[in-house]
Amino acid sequence: MLVAPVNGIEIAYDVHGRPGDTPLVLVTGISVQMIWWWDAFVERLAGRGFFVVRHDNRDAGESTQLDQHDAMEALTSALAGGEVPYRLSDLAADTVGLLDHLGIDKAHFVGHSMGGMIVQTIAIEHPERVLSLTSIGSNTGAPGEFEAGVGVIGRLVYDKPVVDQSTAGDAYVHSWITLAGPEYPCDVNATRAVGERAYDRGPGGLGVVRQIAAITASGDRTDQLAKLDVPTLVIHGDADILIDVSGGYATAKAVPGAELVIVDGLGHDIPEVLWDSFIDLIIRNTERERTT
Repeated sequence: MLVAPVNGIEIAYDVHGRPGDTPLVLVTGISVQMIWWWDAFVERLAGRGFFVVRHDNRDAGESTQLDQHDAMEALTSALAGGEVPYRLSDLAADTVGLLDHLGIDKAHFVGHSMGGMIVQTIAIEHPERVLSLTSIGSNTGAPGEFEAGVGVIGRLVYDKPVVDQSTAGDAYVHSWITLAGPEYPCDVNATRAVGERAYDRGPGGLGVVRQIAAITASGDRTDQLAKLDVPTLVIHGDADILIDVSGGYATAKAVPGAELVIVDGLGHDIPEVLWDSFIDLIIRNTERERTT
């Protein structure tokens, strides 16, 4: 495991490709470890000429778990407009700090779900570090864009204890079957393997709740996104039950010159059958000129 000391914590990461190639950073969503970006997907990006960096956000995987902060208190405080252990700005700063650790000045950024929120925040707060921005299955933080109600959250909860690698694999499959869109069903065997590997790296805990608190407390980025001058690609599935497709439309509308791609029948996932088309879109965005 590679670890970077960043902002008083440790961020676990790995790299793929040749160090001299153009850096591209993959950022994950709520509670998801860096291996959610499947190895074969990462290798395809590296094979297209990128030095790919992926990492575990704080409170996920092998990065520092902030268990000293009560998760439910953090969420209650966020909902009331109070203080939280960290915000999206801190997660963005962690990612930039990782680049500092690696001696990387600028990079292309690709984020999914909460990762999309993080890379948007990097572009807002650290624009000098961003070559291009790709936001997938995400939103602007505006009210109404995070449409996952109690029913959806309840469906994601696995109803058996996760006590070992096998049950962790079952729980992971359950989540991604729930999130998959009608046209792109979950690859059960491959997904189970990632879930079992994630359990070995770090069984997880209530970091997911603290990350939800961070999103809640960070608010609406629409006005700040409107000031961006960076090649931006927004991808969203029209069958996403976790982050409504309205979030994708709003993000693309907010960022000047953003390209919007809506995928029919796609849920909150990036299935293997779409990897090459997503990679082509990402690469096309890296080659775009700035708007001014």
